[in-house]
Parts: sequence; structure tokens; C-alpha cells
Amino acid sequence: MASGTDYPKLANQPLNLVLAEFRFSEIAKIATYIPDIQEQLRKQYPDFKQHRRHTIQLNESGVVAAGDATTLWTMVGAGRQKGIQIEGGRLIYFCSAYDRFPSFQAECMEVICVLIEVAAPGLLHRVGLRYNDLVVADDDNVDAYVNPSWHMPAGLAGLGGAQLYRTETVLSTAVGVLAARTLTGKHAHSIMPDILQLGLPINVRINNNPERWSTLLDFDHFWESEPGVDFTADHAQTTLGNLHEPAREAFWKTTTEEAKKRWS
Repeated sequence: MASGTDYPKLANQPLNLVLAEFRFSEIAKIATYIPDIQEQLRKQYPDFKQHRRHTIQLNESGVVAAGDATTLWTMVGAGRQKGIQIEGGRLIYFCSAYDRFPSFQAECMEVICVLIEVAAPGLLHRVGLRYNDLVVADDDNVDAYVNPSWHMPAGLAGLGGAQLYRTETVLSTAVGVLAARTLTGKHAHSIMPDILQLGLPINVRINNNPERWSTLLDFDHFWESEPGVDFTADHAQTTLGNLHEPAREAFWKTTTEEAKKRWS
């Protein structure tokens, strides 16, 4: 594993959201466990809410809700920089005040250990670790921040004025699957649009000038298993830890040395 010397702490990092996702075998009576989970976590995450979420589909009649609504619960810390979302087969831990991975992992595992103690999920099917960076160019030259392989193709740029450019590269890693995505242009997005569909419960640093060029960098590294494995704290912690290094390396290889100097 690379040392902290290889990846020095960036004082002005563009990172504005990190989330860890844990999917497990469905617990039909999850609602009965929520009060005990909330009681153990309420001092750290006092803002507790229950939500109903509909799946949205488009058809010839327009936008419609599809199927039954899903019930989920959120628990958010003071300052709204850290939060938890729980539903019948999934827990997501959100953080917009990320320092270093060990402290983030410890916070996740504190929540996971409470989930295991109270609800005892049977199988662990997926662990995901996702980093979202908001890169705003003061001089409108976002290409200076990311390596040329992520720039808009010169042939297309020559056809007209650039508006919005998306990229996605999906890799098989020794741990699972790593999806690296970018969204570049003059837009108001602060996080990848699909993350918003989760119902983001915390505050994040926003892009407050949609007329200025910006790039979203999204590194989504996940392990999953259809048959699943026993949902233990050791499995969850080890898998989350294994997902971290390739995701961090992807950021460092995607961004330029000039960018990292500006963020230092």
C-alpha cells in the first residue's frame, strides 16, 4: 500500500462528498429495529427522519411513480456533514467533511456494528466506496486540472462550442469494479446526478456559478456478490479497506500535477 508521502494531504482538496454503501439480505421487519438503532446512534446523529421514496419512470404520459413507495430512515449529525440512510436491504454512510480514510472507515464501522448488533443482517451482498470531487476552474481552463485522456476529443470540439462532456471508464480490479466518471461543462451540478436520486441527507459544497467551467470527478469502487457472504464486521471492514487504495490512486492518476499544486 502506498504511504502518506506518496499521497500527501491536500489542504484545499476538491472532494465534496464520500459515501460508503452496504447492501445486505432484505430485512422485512427493519422498521421494528430502527428505534433501537437510532437510540444507539442519536447522540452522534441527532436529526432523525422517516421518508417515503417513489421510483420514477418516464412514459408517454410523462413522469409517473412506479410501484410501491420505499420507506427509509435518515440520521444526520450536527452541522449536516455526516449522515446515515437505512432501508430494508441497504445502509449508506455519507460524509462531506472527509479528512483521511482511517477516520472515515472507523465512523462507518461504528454504524455497521450497531446495525449488526441490533438487526443482524444475514448476508452481505455489496460494499461500495464512492468519491465525488467538484473541480471549479478560476480561469475557466478545467483541462489544466485533469489529464488529457479525460479532455473533450479535439475532433468534436472543432465542430462547435463545447457545452457538456461526459466520460466513463469501467475497470475490473483485484477487489471488484471501479467506475471512473467525469462531467465537464458550464453546469450547476455539484455531485453526480444519480447520487441526488438517493435523497442526499447532508450538505455538500456546491457549484454556485453555473456560468463558470467545472468538472465533476466520480470514483465509484465496489465489490458485490449475488450469493453473498456472512455479514460480519470483519468482512465489511476488510472489504471497505480494500476498496480505498485503487479509488485514491485513480484520483491521483486522473488529476494533473499542476492541479495538485493548486490544491496543496
